[in-house]
Amino acid sequence: MKTGDIVEIKIEKMLNDGTGLARIDNVPVFISDCAPDDILKVKITSVNKTYFRGEILEIVEESPCRVKPVCALHSVCGSCTWQYINY
Repeated sequence: MKTGDIVEIKIEKMLNDGTGLARIDNVPVFISDCAPDDILKVKITSVNKTYFRGEILEIVEESPCRVKPVCALHSVCGSCTWQYINY
């Protein structure tokens, strides 16, 4: 795996810092702005010896946990970052 590779992955779970966890060949991939069970097309942005980081290019299949955010500025101001996930 190298920086710039595009992969399709499924988010396993959310971590306490708000990132989602997926795996490629048992190597953790950390992705922001996702929900558990999302299936995503992701661009690998960082490659480390023990993990990768990626950014969402496309939501292939939305998680059943996803909802429409109440605040129109949820992705801009940073205060309500998890509004797209059902409580």
